[in-house]
Amino acid sequence: MPSQSTPASTADASERVRPWQVLCLGEAMLRLAATPGERLEQSNQLDVFVAGSELNVACLLARLGTRASWVSSLPDSILGRMVTHTAHGHGVDTSGVTWLDSRLGLLFTESGAAPRPGQVVYDRADSAASQMSIDDRDWAALVAQADVLHLSGITPALSESCAELCEHVASLAASAGTLVSFDPNYRSRLWSVAEANAYCKRILPKVDVLAVSERDARSLLDVDGELDDIALELQARWQLRAALITAGETSRQQTGHANALAWAMSSDSQATLTHGPAFEVDVVDRIGAGDSSVAGLLVGVLRNDANVAASYSAALSALALASSGDINWATEADVQTVLAATAGSDIQR
Repeated sequence: MPSQSTPASTADASERVRPWQVLCLGEAMLRLAATPGERLEQSNQLDVFVAGSELNVACLLARLGTRASWVSSLPDSILGRMVTHTAHGHGVDTSGVTWLDSRLGLLFTESGAAPRPGQVVYDRADSAASQMSIDDRDWAALVAQADVLHLSGITPALSESCAELCEHVASLAASAGTLVSFDPNYRSRLWSVAEANAYCKRILPKVDVLAVSERDARSLLDVDGELDDIALELQARWQLRAALITAGETSRQQTGHANALAWAMSSDSQATLTHGPAFEVDVVDRIGAGDSSVAGLLVGVLRNDANVAASYSAALSALALASSGDINWATEADVQTVLAATAGSDIQR
């Protein structure tokens, strides 16, 4: 059963304040993106972005005022330092990173335009992050310094040692009174649905906060029904503190909601349903929007506010879709502007 600890930010003032409110564990990569409208094979130049699901979450949280740390392994090279410089620029701590004589994974992308889908090509085999293991640093000390540990389903798909590590740190979190956040974030080029499903069944009993897309919930977690039904089913199945289901486009059109959140942050409370608004978005770049949704959920968890969790998740995801790059550069002011429905296509003067 998930831990029933209270994040330090919502706990009694007499409890010690931990260095980090959220610790994110995962791989960073460089994303090389073709110019919109071009195919990779015809592009003469590529835009370069630092990328990585858990790093994206950490950077956005830091921009919103959260004490965030990101832990991984990086190559001791210019490219590795490029990653940490980017993280530091957004205010993210990287003191838990280890440096290896290895390589940084690469991600090549081309944007889609109907009827042509977008394309993703990975070159990440044997990356520094894929070599992380339970013995390569003091994981118990790292986990104990955070209110929330955030993991995704990408990291365990990198290698057997990474899969073992994610389960290990999730177990350490229970002993440390640290909440565990998890986003399955399925990647078909990394492992099969069956492999991801089996792993989710192992790690979800250790999870407190779940963020999952409607697509992944249906394909990986063996649930069906309307969005609200899925959120309540997953919350009850694993006794989660919070279960956020982000809606696919069809569900958004039918319900007008960007998400459904089953919220039970008090250990003795029944789950209640909350929804975030759906926004009309001129999509610029789809990559990273799910990570922004997770960051919004965690802001709500830290504030112990379901409405903040659902609304920030929706607003930050929309803001991510409307800008390029993996890391969302949104600020608190941007969120408030969007939620107040004052943002539009005009320049704010």
